[in-house]
Amino acid sequence: MFDSVFKDIRYELTRGNTLTKIILINCAVFIALLLAKIIITTVNGGDSNIYYLFTNWITLPTSFGQLMYQPWSLFTYSFVHEGLLHILFNMLLLYWFGAIAGDLIGDRRIFPIYFYGAFFGGLFAVLCLYIFPIGSISGFMVPGSSASVMAILFAAATLAPDYMMRLILIGSVRIKYIVLVLLFINVISISASTNIGNSLTHIGGALTGFLFIFILRTGRDPSWIFHRKNRNTVIKKRRKNEKSKIISIFDTVKKHELKAQLNKDIRSEYKLDLILEKIKKTGKESLTEEELNFLEKISKS
Repeated sequence: MFDSVFKDIRYELTRGNTLTKIILINCAVFIALLLAKIIITTVNGGDSNIYYLFTNWITLPTSFGQLMYQPWSLFTYSFVHEGLLHILFNMLLLYWFGAIAGDLIGDRRIFPIYFYGAFFGGLFAVLCLYIFPIGSISGFMVPGSSASVMAILFAAATLAPDYMMRLILIGSVRIKYIVLVLLFINVISISASTNIGNSLTHIGGALTGFLFIFILRTGRDPSWIFHRKNRNTVIKKRRKNEKSKIISIFDTVKKHELKAQLNKDIRSEYKLDLILEKIKKTGKESLTEEELNFLEKISKS
Protein backbone atom coordinates (compact mmCIF):
# COMPACT_ATOMS: atom_id res chain seq x y z
CA MET A 1 0.00 0.00 0.00
CA PHE A 2 2.71 2.49 1.03
CA ASP A 3 4.70 1.61 -2.06
CA SER A 4 1.70 2.50 -4.22
CA VAL A 5 1.26 5.82 -2.41
CA PHE A 6 4.93 6.73 -2.91
CA LYS A 7 4.65 5.82 -6.60
CA ASP A 8 1.65 8.13 -6.96
CA ILE A 9 3.49 10.96 -5.21
CA ARG A 10 6.60 10.41 -7.33
CA TYR A 11 4.48 10.44 -10.48
CA GLU A 12 2.79 13.72 -9.51
CA LEU A 13 6.13 15.33 -8.65
CA THR A 14 7.62 14.36 -12.00
CA ARG A 15 4.63 14.57 -14.34
CA GLY A 16 1.90 16.36 -12.42
CA ASN A 17 0.97 19.98 -12.98
CA THR A 18 2.62 22.85 -11.11
CA LEU A 19 -0.31 23.29 -8.74
CA THR A 20 -0.09 19.67 -7.55
CA LYS A 21 3.68 19.95 -7.06
CA ILE A 22 3.36 23.08 -4.91
CA ILE A 23 0.73 21.41 -2.72
CA LEU A 24 2.82 18.23 -2.33
CA ILE A 25 5.94 20.23 -1.42
CA ASN A 26 3.99 22.21 1.18
CA CYS A 27 2.67 18.98 2.71
CA ALA A 28 6.13 17.36 2.67
CA VAL A 29 7.69 20.38 4.45
CA PHE A 30 4.86 20.40 7.01
CA ILE A 31 5.38 16.70 7.81
CA ALA A 32 9.17 17.07 7.94
CA LEU A 33 8.96 20.02 10.35
CA LEU A 34 6.40 18.21 12.48
CA LEU A 35 8.66 15.15 12.79
CA ALA A 36 11.66 17.40 13.52
CA LYS A 37 9.74 19.13 16.30
CA ILE A 38 8.74 15.81 17.88
CA ILE A 39 12.30 14.45 17.75
CA ILE A 40 13.98 17.64 19.00
CA THR A 41 11.44 18.11 21.80
CA THR A 42 11.80 14.47 22.89
CA VAL A 43 15.60 14.55 22.86
CA ASN A 44 15.69 17.82 24.83
CA GLY A 45 13.25 16.68 27.49
CA GLY A 46 10.29 18.69 26.29
CA ASP A 47 12.27 21.83 25.42
CA SER A 48 11.41 23.00 21.88
CA ASN A 49 13.54 26.16 21.85
CA ILE A 50 16.08 24.64 19.44
CA TYR A 51 13.28 23.84 17.00
CA TYR A 52 11.98 27.41 17.07
CA LEU A 53 15.50 28.79 16.65
CA PHE A 54 15.68 26.80 13.41
CA THR A 55 12.22 27.76 12.10
CA ASN A 56 12.94 31.42 12.83
CA TRP A 57 15.54 31.26 10.06
CA ILE A 58 13.00 30.16 7.46
CA THR A 59 9.97 32.21 8.57
CA LEU A 60 9.59 35.88 7.70
CA PRO A 61 10.82 38.41 10.29
CA THR A 62 8.82 41.64 10.42
CA SER A 63 11.97 43.48 11.47
CA PHE A 64 13.69 45.02 8.43
CA GLY A 65 17.08 44.75 10.13
CA GLN A 66 16.68 41.03 10.76
CA LEU A 67 15.41 40.45 7.22
CA MET A 68 18.73 41.78 5.89
CA TYR A 69 20.45 38.78 7.50
CA GLN A 70 18.00 36.20 6.12
CA PRO A 71 16.67 37.45 2.76
CA TRP A 72 15.81 33.88 1.70
CA SER A 73 12.96 33.95 4.21
CA LEU A 74 10.99 36.16 1.78
CA PHE A 75 10.29 32.90 -0.05
CA THR A 76 10.90 30.05 2.42
CA TYR A 77 8.23 31.28 4.85
CA SER A 78 5.61 30.41 2.25
CA PHE A 79 6.23 26.69 2.93
CA VAL A 80 6.07 26.84 6.75
CA HIS A 81 2.73 26.24 8.48
CA GLU A 82 1.94 26.33 12.19
CA GLY A 83 -0.77 23.70 12.38
CA LEU A 84 -2.98 21.24 10.52
CA LEU A 85 -5.88 23.67 10.04
CA HIS A 86 -3.45 26.33 8.82
CA ILE A 87 -2.05 24.21 5.99
CA LEU A 88 -5.40 22.54 5.22
CA PHE A 89 -7.18 25.87 4.69
CA ASN A 90 -4.37 27.28 2.56
CA MET A 91 -4.00 24.19 0.38
CA LEU A 92 -7.75 23.94 -0.27
CA LEU A 93 -7.89 27.57 -1.40
CA LEU A 94 -4.75 27.06 -3.47
CA TYR A 95 -6.24 23.99 -5.17
CA TRP A 96 -9.63 25.58 -5.94
CA PHE A 97 -8.45 28.96 -7.19
CA GLY A 98 -5.19 27.72 -8.69
CA ALA A 99 -7.17 25.41 -10.99
CA ILE A 100 -9.23 28.37 -12.23
CA ALA A 101 -6.16 30.53 -12.87
CA GLY A 102 -4.30 27.64 -14.48
CA ASP A 103 -7.15 27.00 -16.93
CA LEU A 104 -7.19 30.63 -18.05
CA ILE A 105 -3.51 31.63 -18.24
CA GLY A 106 -1.69 28.30 -18.25
CA ASP A 107 -0.21 26.05 -15.60
CA ARG A 108 3.30 27.41 -16.17
CA ARG A 109 2.32 30.76 -14.63
CA ILE A 110 1.08 29.32 -11.32
CA PHE A 111 4.50 29.05 -9.67
CA PRO A 112 5.57 32.57 -10.72
CA ILE A 113 2.41 33.98 -9.13
CA TYR A 114 3.06 31.86 -6.01
CA PHE A 115 6.67 33.10 -5.81
CA TYR A 116 5.84 36.75 -6.47
CA GLY A 117 2.98 36.60 -3.96
CA ALA A 118 5.32 35.37 -1.21
CA PHE A 119 8.19 37.72 -2.10
CA PHE A 120 6.30 40.96 -2.64
CA GLY A 121 3.69 40.16 0.00
CA GLY A 122 6.44 39.68 2.58
CA LEU A 123 8.35 42.74 1.40
CA PHE A 124 5.16 44.82 1.53
CA ALA A 125 4.55 43.80 5.16
CA VAL A 126 8.13 44.45 6.29
CA LEU A 127 8.26 47.87 4.60
CA CYS A 128 4.87 48.89 6.02
CA LEU A 129 5.98 47.96 9.54
CA TYR A 130 9.31 49.72 9.00
CA ILE A 131 7.62 52.94 7.89
CA PHE A 132 4.79 52.70 10.44
CA PRO A 133 6.36 50.76 13.36
CA ILE A 134 4.08 49.13 15.90
CA GLY A 135 5.84 48.36 19.17
CA SER A 136 4.66 44.84 19.95
CA ILE A 137 5.13 43.63 16.38
CA SER A 138 8.91 44.04 16.41
CA GLY A 139 10.63 40.67 15.96
CA PHE A 140 7.39 38.86 15.14
CA MET A 141 7.81 35.96 12.69
CA VAL A 142 5.33 35.28 9.88
CA PRO A 143 4.87 31.70 8.61
CA GLY A 144 2.54 30.28 5.96
CA SER A 145 1.68 30.36 2.27
CA SER A 146 -1.25 32.73 2.73
CA ALA A 147 0.40 35.61 0.82
CA SER A 148 1.06 33.31 -2.15
CA VAL A 149 -2.44 31.87 -1.93
CA MET A 150 -3.95 35.38 -1.84
CA ALA A 151 -1.95 36.25 -4.97
CA ILE A 152 -3.44 33.26 -6.80
CA LEU A 153 -6.93 34.03 -5.43
CA PHE A 154 -6.82 37.59 -6.75
CA ALA A 155 -5.29 36.47 -10.04
CA ALA A 156 -8.22 34.07 -10.53
CA ALA A 157 -10.78 36.68 -9.47
CA THR A 158 -9.26 39.29 -11.80
CA LEU A 159 -9.38 36.82 -14.69
CA ALA A 160 -12.91 35.51 -14.08
CA PRO A 161 -14.71 37.62 -11.45
CA ASP A 162 -18.10 36.06 -12.20
CA TYR A 163 -16.94 32.44 -11.93
CA MET A 164 -19.39 30.67 -9.59
CA MET A 165 -18.24 28.53 -6.65
CA ARG A 166 -20.55 26.54 -4.43
CA LEU A 167 -19.93 27.08 -0.71
CA ILE A 168 -21.27 24.87 2.09
CA LEU A 169 -24.33 26.39 3.84
CA ILE A 170 -24.24 29.42 1.52
CA GLY A 171 -24.64 28.12 -2.02
CA SER A 172 -23.23 29.48 -5.26
CA VAL A 173 -21.17 32.66 -4.93
CA ARG A 174 -19.15 34.62 -7.47
CA ILE A 175 -15.45 34.43 -6.63
CA LYS A 176 -15.07 38.21 -6.75
CA TYR A 177 -17.14 38.41 -3.57
CA ILE A 178 -15.19 35.60 -1.88
CA VAL A 179 -11.84 37.33 -2.36
CA LEU A 180 -13.23 40.74 -1.37
CA VAL A 181 -14.55 39.28 1.90
CA LEU A 182 -11.13 37.73 2.62
CA LEU A 183 -9.46 41.07 1.87
CA PHE A 184 -11.91 42.89 4.14
CA ILE A 185 -11.19 40.46 6.99
CA ASN A 186 -7.47 41.21 6.70
CA VAL A 187 -8.07 44.97 6.71
CA ILE A 188 -10.23 44.59 9.83
CA SER A 189 -7.46 42.54 11.48
CA ILE A 190 -5.03 45.44 10.95
CA SER A 191 -7.41 48.02 12.41
CA ALA A 192 -8.02 45.72 15.38
CA SER A 193 -4.23 45.31 15.88
CA THR A 194 -4.44 41.51 15.60
CA ASN A 195 -2.15 39.42 13.35
CA ILE A 196 -0.86 42.61 11.73
CA GLY A 197 2.21 41.01 10.18
CA ASN A 198 0.17 38.17 8.69
CA SER A 199 -2.58 40.48 7.44
CA LEU A 200 -0.11 42.80 5.71
CA THR A 201 1.52 39.89 3.85
CA HIS A 202 -1.96 38.78 2.72
CA ILE A 203 -2.80 42.25 1.40
CA GLY A 204 0.58 42.48 -0.32
CA GLY A 205 -0.02 39.08 -1.92
CA ALA A 206 -3.48 40.16 -3.09
CA LEU A 207 -2.05 43.29 -4.75
CA THR A 208 0.65 41.17 -6.40
CA GLY A 209 -1.89 38.77 -7.93
CA PHE A 210 -3.98 41.64 -9.29
CA LEU A 211 -0.92 43.42 -10.76
CA PHE A 212 0.35 40.18 -12.33
CA ILE A 213 -2.83 39.84 -14.40
CA PHE A 214 -2.95 43.57 -15.12
CA ILE A 215 0.58 43.45 -16.58
CA LEU A 216 -0.20 40.22 -18.44
CA ARG A 217 -3.14 41.89 -20.16
CA THR A 218 -0.90 44.69 -21.43
CA GLY A 219 1.05 42.13 -23.47
CA ARG A 220 4.01 41.62 -21.14
CA ASP A 221 4.50 38.36 -19.28
CA PRO A 222 5.80 38.80 -15.69
CA SER A 223 6.62 35.09 -15.57
CA TRP A 224 9.14 35.18 -18.44
CA ILE A 225 12.15 34.99 -16.09
CA PHE A 226 11.03 31.52 -14.92
CA HIS A 227 11.00 30.05 -18.43
CA ARG A 228 14.56 29.48 -19.64
CA LYS A 229 13.63 28.61 -23.21
CA ASN A 230 11.98 31.96 -23.78
CA ARG A 231 14.35 34.08 -21.68
CA ASN A 232 16.76 35.17 -24.45
CA THR A 233 13.94 35.88 -26.86
CA VAL A 234 12.12 38.03 -24.33
CA ILE A 235 15.28 39.99 -23.47
CA LYS A 236 15.88 40.79 -27.16
CA LYS A 237 12.31 41.91 -27.57
CA ARG A 238 12.44 44.11 -24.50
CA ARG A 239 15.60 45.78 -25.75
CA LYS A 240 13.64 46.79 -28.83
CA ASN A 241 10.79 48.03 -26.60
CA GLU A 242 8.46 45.41 -28.00
CA LYS A 243 5.74 43.64 -26.07
CA SER A 244 6.31 39.98 -25.26
CA LYS A 245 3.97 37.44 -26.81
CA ILE A 246 1.61 35.74 -24.39
CA ILE A 247 0.30 32.32 -25.32
CA SER A 248 -2.85 32.50 -23.26
CA ILE A 249 -6.54 33.09 -23.45
CA PHE A 250 -5.84 36.80 -23.96
CA ASP A 251 -4.12 36.04 -27.27
CA THR A 252 -7.10 33.96 -28.31
CA VAL A 253 -9.48 36.82 -27.59
CA LYS A 254 -7.24 39.39 -29.33
CA LYS A 255 -6.77 37.27 -32.45
CA HIS A 256 -10.47 36.64 -32.70
CA GLU A 257 -11.36 40.32 -32.29
CA LEU A 258 -8.99 41.28 -35.11
CA LYS A 259 -10.35 38.55 -37.35
CA ALA A 260 -13.93 39.54 -36.59
CA GLN A 261 -13.21 43.15 -37.52
CA LEU A 262 -11.61 42.18 -40.83
CA ASN A 263 -13.93 39.39 -41.91
CA LYS A 264 -17.16 40.52 -40.22
CA ASP A 265 -17.62 36.96 -38.97
CA ILE A 266 -20.33 37.71 -36.43
CA ARG A 267 -21.40 34.10 -35.88
CA SER A 268 -17.87 32.98 -34.96
CA GLU A 269 -17.46 35.98 -32.68
CA TYR A 270 -20.69 35.18 -30.85
CA LYS A 271 -19.74 31.50 -30.49
CA LEU A 272 -16.31 32.39 -29.06
CA ASP A 273 -17.89 34.81 -26.58
CA LEU A 274 -20.18 32.03 -25.36
CA ILE A 275 -17.23 29.62 -24.96
CA LEU A 276 -15.12 32.15 -23.04
CA GLU A 277 -18.04 32.96 -20.78
CA LYS A 278 -18.55 29.25 -20.16
CA ILE A 279 -14.86 28.89 -19.18
CA LYS A 280 -15.17 31.77 -16.71
CA LYS A 281 -18.25 30.27 -15.06
CA THR A 282 -17.60 26.51 -15.05
CA GLY A 283 -13.97 25.99 -16.06
CA LYS A 284 -12.28 24.70 -19.19
CA GLU A 285 -13.07 21.08 -18.33
CA SER A 286 -16.78 21.73 -18.96
CA LEU A 287 -16.22 22.39 -22.68
CA THR A 288 -17.42 19.84 -25.22
CA GLU A 289 -15.05 18.33 -27.77
CA GLU A 290 -16.55 20.54 -30.49
CA GLU A 291 -16.01 23.68 -28.39
CA LEU A 292 -12.41 22.69 -27.63
CA ASN A 293 -11.72 22.11 -31.33
CA PHE A 294 -13.27 25.46 -32.20
CA LEU A 295 -11.19 27.27 -29.57
CA GLU A 296 -8.01 25.57 -30.79
CA LYS A 297 -8.82 26.48 -34.41
CA ILE A 298 -9.38 30.14 -33.51
CA SER A 299 -6.14 30.32 -31.50
CA LYS A 300 -4.14 28.98 -34.48
CA SER A 301 -5.77 31.24 -37.05
